[in-house]
Amino acid sequence: MAYLLDRGVRFAAVSRGGLPIPWGARGVSGPVIRGEVAIPTGVRVVDTSGAGDVLHGALAYAVAGWPGERNGDHEPFVAALSFAAGIAGRSCGAFGTRDWMRA
Repeated sequence: MAYLLDRGVRFAAVSRGGLPIPWGARGVSGPVIRGEVAIPTGVRVVDTSGAGDVLHGALAYAVAGWPGERNGDHEPFVAALSFAAGIAGRSCGAFGTRDWMRA
């Protein structure tokens, strides 16, 4: 993540399975801001197949609908990442990569 942020990428995150998701954001000018997004709790994990793909797809969906940056604001990215983590967590509660959408 540091490699990307050091080269001008504005927002980055790294999924780590069942661990919180660290993220970093670089403002228009200024230091990198870092934090973590919690993963959902209380999910009875049945299958993690495709969870990373679901996370990426949900993040892309959320980012496509965000209002954009306001003066380098990182909050929309963190909200999108939190949304995506929730969707990915939900996908782990069903067997296979598509059954969770019917639950």
